[in-house]
Amino acid sequence: MQEYIVDRFEGNFVVCENEQKEMIKIEASILPKNLKEGMVIVFKNGKYIISKEKTKRRKELIKEKMKNLWN
Repeated sequence: MQEYIVDRFEGNFVVCENEQKEMIKIEASILPKNLKEGMVIVFKNGKYIISKEKTKRRKELIKEKMKNLWN
């Protein structure tokens, strides 16, 4: 199972960071419609799906890092 973090949208493509920290472009038409920057998607069983659990964990981690940065 391959995992990606959505970085940004560029026209008909979504730029994502893979687990090796490489930026790749994925055609937007094959991704979930409600996708947003910062979400985690996984390629499983031949299609991309949003990992709500991993996205939530990632947001919490970023929030904690930001909190520690300002304290």
